Amino acid sequence: MQKMKQATSKITNEKENKMNKSPAQIWRMEDSELKPIVSFYPLAKTHIVINGSTAPVLCGRICEFSRLNSLATKWNDVTPNSLRCSTEHFLVIEINLWKSNPTNGNSNSIAVEIRRLKGDALQFHKLKCLLFKSLVSTKGNCRHEKATPANYCTNADRRPLQLKFLGDALHSVSIACDLISKDTTQETISGMQILIFFTDPRSVHPVYAAHVSNMILTGFDPFGLKTDVRKLVYRHVVSNHDDAVHHCALQIIGNCLYTIRADSIFKDYELDLWGSIVPALLQDMEHVDHNPHIACNATRCFRGWISAKARGSDSAVDFSIDVDRCRMKNIIARMISYGKENHAKLERESMALLATIVT
Repeated sequence: MQKMKQATSKITNEKENKMNKSPAQIWRMEDSELKPIVSFYPLAKTHIVINGSTAPVLCGRICEFSRLNSLATKWNDVTPNSLRCSTEHFLVIEINLWKSNPTNGNSNSIAVEIRRLKGDALQFHKLKCLLFKSLVSTKGNCRHEKATPANYCTNADRRPLQLKFLGDALHSVSIACDLISKDTTQETISGMQILIFFTDPRSVHPVYAAHVSNMILTGFDPFGLKTDVRKLVYRHVVSNHDDAVHHCALQIIGNCLYTIRADSIFKDYELDLWGSIVPALLQDMEHVDHNPHIACNATRCFRGWISAKARGSDSAVDFSIDVDRCRMKNIIARMISYGKENHAKLERESMALLATIVT
């Protein structure tokens, strides 16, 4: 029985290794690999059928859409007609291509199906509308199986949460700390997401976001009372035993370093604590193939720390003590190359970091 379990585990691992293709490889498939829609398969209602196109052309357009919208993609040889995409906000979708019945005398018809596997439904709806719009604009001969509204939400339409008192925001931070202290991963992520929300000036008033960000970076609330929030977030930044929690912690620190007011000057010992996370950030940046979203947020944190450090010093920031400059530039060059092929936001952040270091 034990040998059978070991054999089963080995087969499962081999299949998993096949399925986890490197994200750097572009998704490609031929028309011969398209499978017809079987009668028992419940095709999602939100799909479109494109006539007169080919599988390689659609794969190219979808990959370019994924790059421009900074989606991390994975595909596999077991099911070559499926592409799994994820956003930095933990939305996971699956894009499937199926061979559809020809209509109106067209020799080739392909159904493009999008399914939400995990994450926010509103973000999924927005992303789906963007993808359908891009496919429709590049290929006019297609029909929608379900109408999609043209006026989807954009970041400019977001309205920050209206809070009457600063104490409301601080109370929410206290609740987040209690959740982060829990043992379960889901509760920890929930607490982290509260902090992500309250450190983003697009979600709450910029003044409240600045107060919360200062409290996380310094460990003191606006009334001078010490809190444990800095210690909790710091622990998850330097520890990468869980990708989701580590990713949330990087988003929090990235928001904090960019939300604090331009005239905020921290003491040396306060910035030295966050400077100690630089080796962990470089490790995340070095493993860009594993998770480009984590690498992108690590780059954002690194650049934010450099800016905060430079505000408190009249001279340029010296990295010679903390990191190897040559290794750092090689990592950034590799991320720029990866971002040009797969992740537009990573490319922008890497270029900005390189410019910050050079100047």
